[in-house]
Amino acid sequence: MRLRKDVQLGFTIVEMLIVTAITTILVAFAAPSFDGLIKGSALTGTTNQLFMGLQLARSEAVKSGSPVVVCPTDAPYAAEPDCNNAASWNDGWIAFVDDNKDASRASGETLLKATEAMKFGFTVTADTAVSDYVLFDSLGSTRSTSNAYVSGELKLSYGDEERVISISSNGRMRVQ
Repeated sequence: MRLRKDVQLGFTIVEMLIVTAITTILVAFAAPSFDGLIKGSALTGTTNQLFMGLQLARSEAVKSGSPVVVCPTDAPYAAEPDCNNAASWNDGWIAFVDDNKDASRASGETLLKATEAMKFGFTVTADTAVSDYVLFDSLGSTRSTSNAYVSGELKLSYGDEERVISISSNGRMRVQ
């Protein structure tokens, strides 16, 4: 069997340029929506991490019968991490059993969880009631150190994407 010399095998340069141009146009239209998908997914993951930390603290407070605090810190992996009122929630946070109910980690109080700073670009804005700490009592309700019921919101943002964790005074939480 002999091959004919006039049969083309492959693509011409013009065909390749047309396919490349069409692909470039399609990618240019898809990239912005893909970027939004990535940001939304990253924000959902970060929100879920904080939400689950708050849920852990609440369930531990009910289980142990002791108050549990979740608070921001700028040194979550220090030898003895403690709450830092100057820190923001996006600097990192810790959850601990607060035996003396002062929303500050004393020596010997059990550390339940420590979480590092959020990735660059994330911001957390907290209501005044929950900007320094969230304290769950033995019934799972949120209280202040003066024993008053409190409720508030933690708003997480990444670019133009936003999620809100609402905490009611009975300790129930939801993500909006």
